[in-house]
Amino acid sequence: MAIKIFGKSVLGELGLSQNVSHMRNDFDDQLRKITDALNIPNEINRIAMTSMTGCYEVKETKGEYFPKIRKFSHQFYPFLVPKWIYAGCQNGQNKFIPSTDFIVWDTKTLEGYMLAVLTFSREAPILAFESSTGKKALGVILRPSLLKYGDYIFSSIKDYLNGNIQVTLVVCNHFKYPEGSIPTIVQNLANKYGMACVIGEDSEKNPDCYHRGESGNHVVALW
Repeated sequence: MAIKIFGKSVLGELGLSQNVSHMRNDFDDQLRKITDALNIPNEINRIAMTSMTGCYEVKETKGEYFPKIRKFSHQFYPFLVPKWIYAGCQNGQNKFIPSTDFIVWDTKTLEGYMLAVLTFSREAPILAFESSTGKKALGVILRPSLLKYGDYIFSSIKDYLNGNIQVTLVVCNHFKYPEGSIPTIVQNLANKYGMACVIGEDSEKNPDCYHRGESGNHVVALW
């Protein structure tokens, strides 16, 4: 699985998000730092990005929002272009743009180009899936939504990926909540759906990640 975390060493204290009040006019510069750091421009020639469920919906559902899983296609790609997503946030149209918590795609149908998918978070779990079929998925979900809709996420992604699947909990906090830590929740879901599972970084212990109380977000790229 080709996967990479971009934190403070690349993005400084600002990080990356689609929050206009935080990013202001720095989004393009921060995005460019990531594409430069990928350092394989001859291989990756298309970038897609999740546009997670908006803060208004998150607030109204108390974090238990229904996760949106979208399949990458040429027709849907305009809704996944990072600069286009951010422009929608800047002009206040993001409520009317299809949100995407997880992107699924088939590397065998990309017609001569390689796709890199980006997502970002501070504490919330970032999940990457890869199958022996050549299909992949990447996204981020808040813990309350993972608790309520974890079965939906895992079963839906399994139905699309097929084959032998590995899920990687790339990065999140590893705090012990009353209902269990995020790694425990993800491991249990992986076991239930017959997936190999890799538990990655604890965001609170990795000095390159952004921690609770900070305003930045680290970025994960999967290609």
